Amino acid sequence: MAVNGKKLRVTELDFDNIKDNLKIFLKAQTEFKDYDFEGSGMSVLLDTLAYNTHYNAILAHNSLNESFIDTAQIRSNVVSRAKLLGYVPRSRTAAMATLALTFPASINDSQGSYTIESGLKFTTDIDDVTYSFITTEDYTAQLDLINEVYLFPKVEIYEGRIKHNKYVVDESLPYQKFEIDDDTIDISQLEVDVYENARTSSFQAYTRFSEIGEVVGDSPVYFINENYNSNYEISFGDNVFGKKPEALNIIDFKYISTFGAEANNASVFRWANVGDIPGIVTVSKSSGGAEKEGIESIRFNSPLSFVAQNRTVTIDDFKSIIGQNVTGLQTLSV
Repeated sequence: MAVNGKKLRVTELDFDNIKDNLKIFLKAQTEFKDYDFEGSGMSVLLDTLAYNTHYNAILAHNSLNESFIDTAQIRSNVVSRAKLLGYVPRSRTAAMATLALTFPASINDSQGSYTIESGLKFTTDIDDVTYSFITTEDYTAQLDLINEVYLFPKVEIYEGRIKHNKYVVDESLPYQKFEIDDDTIDISQLEVDVYENARTSSFQAYTRFSEIGEVVGDSPVYFINENYNSNYEISFGDNVFGKKPEALNIIDFKYISTFGAEANNASVFRWANVGDIPGIVTVSKSSGGAEKEGIESIRFNSPLSFVAQNRTVTIDDFKSIIGQNVTGLQTLSV
């Protein structure tokens, strides 16, 4: 680069090199031909110029890097770029185990069927730490008249505890979003229910948005993204693309708060809230628990997800879908 006919080096970013380049440039000027550039006054001025140049160079370098998903290092920037590709990073995931449960007929006075409701609790110990597991749906079994038992051959239980976050819809906020300030959430278990007001018990369940072609103005769907605080943020439609909750509606976010991978490999479970009743057989030990998706995984998976567009045709399509829905993978071959 030439300034007033003099060459000035502009490729260095290191502070000392920038200062040396400034000295070389000034020594080439007739006004400073015999000047002492190591003198305290000039040295301070050169330090200031070099610092300012170095600072701006680093700022420009980092700003440019953080603008692209391939080079960004700050999580919020990687997530922001992935959002443009329609990708939602995986949350922490609860470990899941499968049990076979047997109840004596006397527990239900030998009625024809018996239902265990969601929220049935179990506990287990891993490395001297106790973890709680719960059912997330209802199960019904018919009475076995020969053995006089109710047999549930396949009951899925998830590690964690149920939490609720409730919000009131405020119509004065044109773009109201709802943040779940909990890093332990498993969004795959998130339930979103909208109540008409605080006094009613009836509600409408909203489902997570997945396919654009299936959404119309009154579709009860919600949209989820990770925000700059690394928390998940929920938003709703505008009555053109998805149904918009009305003013003073109560929105209830129900989810599992989990320890993630810590609860994997549990194989012995016991009742937590139904008394000392025998009849627990572990069909499959706990697995699938995982930590929140990391930056490198987001960087790798989001472009594949965008290319696949929820289709499974090519090898990369299958890699993308499996990566989004199966946690704890170390290697994947398709």
